[in-house]
Amino acid sequence: MTGPPGTPLRTVGYEELCVDVELAGLTQAHEHAIAHVGPAVSCRPDPPVDLGGMLGPEPDVPERFLASAVHPETWWTAPFQAPELYAASLREVLCFGGLPHGEHRTGHMLVVEDRFVVPDSYFERGPRRSLPADLVAGGDGAHAQELRLQVDSSDIATRPGLYYFAGAAWPHFGHFVLEGLARWWLLARLPESVRDELRFVLYNDSPLERWQLELLAGLGVEPERLVYVTEPTRFERMIVPAVAYHLHSAAASAQADTWERIGRAHDRGEGPARVYLSRSRLHRNRTLLDEAEVERRFQAAGFTVVHSQELSIAEQIAAVRHARLIAGSAGSAMYLSAFARRGARKLIVSPRHFTFRDDQLISYVRGETVAYVLCPQDAGLENPRAADYRVDLDVLDGALERWTTRVGTKA
Repeated sequence: MTGPPGTPLRTVGYEELCVDVELAGLTQAHEHAIAHVGPAVSCRPDPPVDLGGMLGPEPDVPERFLASAVHPETWWTAPFQAPELYAASLREVLCFGGLPHGEHRTGHMLVVEDRFVVPDSYFERGPRRSLPADLVAGGDGAHAQELRLQVDSSDIATRPGLYYFAGAAWPHFGHFVLEGLARWWLLARLPESVRDELRFVLYNDSPLERWQLELLAGLGVEPERLVYVTEPTRFERMIVPAVAYHLHSAAASAQADTWERIGRAHDRGEGPARVYLSRSRLHRNRTLLDEAEVERRFQAAGFTVVHSQELSIAEQIAAVRHARLIAGSAGSAMYLSAFARRGARKLIVSPRHFTFRDDQLISYVRGETVAYVLCPQDAGLENPRAADYRVDLDVLDGALERWTTRVGTKA
């Protein structure tokens, strides 16, 4: 079915659209089908190890730190729901490319048979769930009868064959490692004969950066097999995996399998056992003041200082792959820990206003514990997340000694 602008759309769940099949038979299905790979799971992670005395209701820290103290009734100890894992096999899938920037105005949408808005059609980040404003009339889909496709789909040709929907390859390193790799968990679970014929559909309308291609190469994906949606495209058959990672909020254990495959692919057989990921050569915002002195403290404890932004992706992964202790500030560089061998312990020296759950989620799905030394920031700034911060060196020394000798940790 194709139609002119204004064609009615209907929101459906996979349980309404698809028949249930086993994963082994998914790619042979002659109708819309879904394979349920794993249920949603309630997770209650251990709280992070507090090495700076900043998490309790009565923190034992200097008076000047008290304004930044936080209570444990936050994400530190809150349970989360790991997402259900499924794989849908869909036919006649209309894909609109583009990545949302700010408001979701265009692109980033799937429509089946030009009339069904399926769950994976939506852009989701945190509580936000949206459809592109220029393609769909009717808002967020709360009133299905009001949805209208705002483009003429009758002239869009169908690309024959079987495709794998990989979603959005975000250009930012941290978002790519977490969200951009969130649909790749299924690939290793498909038969080798199927994997060899697949092409991979990305919302991106321009080629990926070299570093992104290096990461995907670790999954056995060659650049020529990537399909960029530069214009609305209809695909004859498409496998749509569930998202295994939700930014700041939840992760399925399958996500760790994807990271491990990439880590193994870039394993050089050796590397430093202790790594400090430094930001001292980055001059943007959220500067750790006196980081040169912080580096010296870590070096004295046997750590190799790594400036990851100066290395290739392969070199970055090799630098952390064999590390048993990984330290640094909260942010993208610490997400490299996802590619280390399992059992690596993390210490994060971080401002409270730039501390997200993602580091805990990475550690949780890998079966590890994360430790923190939280630092105060200038709370008077308009954007405290961007403020510079300073670690009390005496507190750091004590934390480093406890962490490296495993006192007070479970790892």
